[in-house]
Formats: sequence, structure tokens, C-alpha cells
Amino acid sequence: EDRAETPPIDPERFTSVRYIEIGKPLRNTTILETGPLRAPFAAMDKCVESLMTDWGIDVEKHKSLTRQAQPASDYGRWMVSSDYPLDMLDAGQPALVEFRISVAADGKPTDCHIQETTRPKEFDAAVCRAFMRRAEFLPALDAEGKALPSFWRNRVRFQIPE
Repeated sequence: EDRAETPPIDPERFTSVRYIEIGKPLRNTTILETGPLRAPFAAMDKCVESLMTDWGIDVEKHKSLTRQAQPASDYGRWMVSSDYPLDMLDAGQPALVEFRISVAADGKPTDCHIQETTRPKEFDAAVCRAFMRRAEFLPALDAEGKALPSFWRNRVRFQIPE
């Protein structure tokens, strides 16, 4: 299941954002009047760039990618029913695991990181094991069309059919 990507906020809109509106899951919509958010957005961007650098990503080249890392085959086939942890299957335990795969310039997965999970940890291990074994990617391309290390994020839902 693909996660809808949030489009970036262009610099002109940074100056116009002055509040945060929270709807669901609240019963009544709440508006937090924050004033201008340019400085907090800049701090958040700096934090994200630092994080990406820690992941081994060339942040400057990623700002002008001509292609993001993407599956080279049907990623829905990278996990199969036998990847469901047996103990969790017997217990009827569902799970949702969000992950990030580090992708080398040659398109091979180099690492798997769990971003968020409902646990138990058996599901995390199953996701990383399956994707590291079966995943294949078209690498990210920089502005000159050269392949470079990047990442791909997605999630897996473990659910027993009724």
C-alpha cells in the first residue's frame, strides 16, 4: 500500500502559514494560532537534512533528483504469505510496519530500518528479512542522470483474512 506523498511547501507559502488546524481524530476542529512558521520550517528542514546525511544521503544532490529510488519489479511480491511470523499467525496477531530501505547506487538494498511499528518485533524482523532478500530497485538519479545512494519508504500490513 503506497503512502501518499505530501508535496513540499514552496518558500512563498512559508511566510503565509500562521496556524495549524487539527481535525480528526478530534471531535471538534481545533485551530492553533502560531504566527509565522518560517523559522520552525527552516529548523525542521535542517533537521531532516542532518538525518539524511546520517543515512549516507547526499542532500544537495537529492534536492534535484530526476528520479527517486523506485521498485524495479512488483514490490507486492517481495513479501509472501510464508513471511508471516508463525507464532503471530497462530495467535491471530495483525501488525502494521513502516520501514525504510537504503538503496545503493546499483539499486541493491543495503539496509532496512523500521520507522514505525505496532509490534511485536517478530513482524519487524520478517519485513526486513523479506525485503533485503527480494527487493530490487531502479536507483535514484541526480540532475545529470547519474545513479546515487538513496532510500525507499513504505509499509506492510499483516492481516489474517477472515
